[in-house]
Amino acid sequence: MTIVDTTVWIDFFLDTNTPQTQMLQHMLNAGEDICICGVILAEVLQGIREDADYTVVASRFEAFLFLPMHQGTFVNAAQLYRTLRRRGITIRNAVDCMIAAAAIEHDVPLLHHDRDFDPIAEHCGLKVIKTSEKPNNKPRLPVASRNRAAGEDEKRDRFSNRPQRSGPRPRTRRTDRGQRRTRTMGTLM
Repeated sequence: MTIVDTTVWIDFFLDTNTPQTQMLQHMLNAGEDICICGVILAEVLQGIREDADYTVVASRFEAFLFLPMHQGTFVNAAQLYRTLRRRGITIRNAVDCMIAAAAIEHDVPLLHHDRDFDPIAEHCGLKVIKTSEKPNNKPRLPVASRNRAAGEDEKRDRFSNRPQRSGPRPRTRRTDRGQRRTRTMGTLM
């Protein structure tokens, strides 16, 4: 069982090749128990622009184990922050203390890609998943390329390995002058 931090989810959805995303992909493929907490769920969902993507990710995250956070969790988060402050270490984002407090409270290791968790692990007993500093030499291909390399014709969903919608979804924004501008972003899955 592992709690996966927002930083890893963001890299995962952007198809960024890091040791943490490789570990997450391995855990998903192996069917390992993946945990989230309310703070991680909120951070991931608030960053999704398209309603369709939001709905897909929200429904996928329902399958993960949800670690409850109660008043004591937040008191413990404040204590983590204060403990580190006394040692001359400032955590840049109080949310990281909340996530760490939930992981410590439930005795679940954290998979992260955020330097703020390192002093919490060193001084406050947070268990973290160690990954190699460098990704393996084999570059991580985008999902469609991995499937073509494997001989598959269609794109597969990274969570369930089912067929997935094809191609990146165009994003449209209005510029300062009211003109519509379209850019292409990779899909979330």
